[in-house]
Amino acid sequence: MLTDVPVGRRDIVAVSDQLGTRGTATVDIVQAGQTVNATVVLEAVGTIAGTVFESDGVTPVPNNKVYLYYFFGGGEGAEVQIVSAVTTDSGGHYTMEKVPFREFVGTASPHSVRTSPTATCAPRS
Repeated sequence: MLTDVPVGRRDIVAVSDQLGTRGTATVDIVQAGQTVNATVVLEAVGTIAGTVFESDGVTPVPNNKVYLYYFFGGGEGAEVQIVSAVTTDSGGHYTMEKVPFREFVGTASPHSVRTSPTATCAPRS
């Protein structure tokens, strides 16, 4: 229970460091001492994993940086927000944990490697 919250519109934020997620609920407190119930739903997160191969599609690429990002701002002023950056292991495998659900662009360099250009982190049905 939160006490001494001023009257007005307030955002209640819950953060889970263990899950790597957060959630927000907005409440309106109209009088001092009022009790307001709020349900905070944590944002869904998932894991993206894969293997980076050379352009031949067979040879794994070890110790290679893999980035997961999305564009925001639209138009010519669009900016990139990096969500995760990991390095492949000796077998070219990588895992990105605690990734929020949305559509992303994934890339690995050098550009001679074969990667999938987009990834969607979504629940399995």
